[in-house]
Amino acid sequence: MSYGVKAQGSLEIDFWSDTQAAVTITNAAQDLSLPDVVVSLPSESSILRVVTLIKARAVEDTSAVLNSLSGAQNLRAKLSTGVWGVNDIAAINLVDGQFTVVASAKEAGDVVVGDIDISSVVSGDGTYNFRLEDAIAVGSNLVLHDVLIGVRIYMQMTPELGLDPTAVTNIDILLARLTAARALLLDELTALRMAELDAANMPADIDTLLARLTADRAGYLDELAAANLPTDIDALLADLGDASASTLGSIYSILGNPAQTFLAMIGYEGATALADKLTAARAALLDEITAARLEELDAANLPADID
Repeated sequence: MSYGVKAQGSLEIDFWSDTQAAVTITNAAQDLSLPDVVVSLPSESSILRVVTLIKARAVEDTSAVLNSLSGAQNLRAKLSTGVWGVNDIAAINLVDGQFTVVASAKEAGDVVVGDIDISSVVSGDGTYNFRLEDAIAVGSNLVLHDVLIGVRIYMQMTPELGLDPTAVTNIDILLARLTAARALLLDELTALRMAELDAANMPADIDTLLARLTADRAGYLDELAAANLPTDIDALLADLGDASASTLGSIYSILGNPAQTFLAMIGYEGATALADKLTAARAALLDEITAARLEELDAANLPADID
């Protein structure tokens, strides 16, 4: 077996038979068996085209006359489980006069490469049979020495996706997922934007921030979670709104009433004493003091003879 890379994703592989020492063609038509070829393809590959090769190290005439094939003939192929005459296919067309050799001579052989695509028969792993059908020579005998049969397979390799090019199911899935919107997002991933993620472009103070966020400080932040707030906050708020002696009353007993303290500071005996001195009658007298009456007390308005 030999390999040859033809193009990106394409591969050419030759599978060869064992060597058959001789194939003897007489001047009477007969079917002549040729060596089998075993094919074992790589995984994740699909066949594009298959052709057949026949190689002979030497061609010899034993008839003492100028010898060659007599008339057009075929080299045919089939899967080992098939039947000749039913499941076989022409693999190489041999022409009249092929393998010509002078009388009683032995000449160097050659490799003949067929141009018939036999991928309808050689379609995967298996053992394949070959034969010369109704082979006949001008004279007896025309001998092919050290004969090998080869199968050259052109295939498509798809290891990345594991897809058979003839199957579009997975391709359709990929196309459905790669929407136009997602393709546009991929276009936004420029080299410059990706470079911003490099260590040199990250803010220099990130390490400082991480150093400041110690485990203890992180714990304080956790305490702000709803589950960690004291359950008695509602009770505390209720107490602040309660003026009973058990709460605000207790505060008054310690600090004193701030309103009463202020009145004492300005010399009054308290709100009650002030109310007693400013009677309703006295308040009515204050109302009688108008601006016009106060102007009569100016020096210009007093009688000149007062002095």
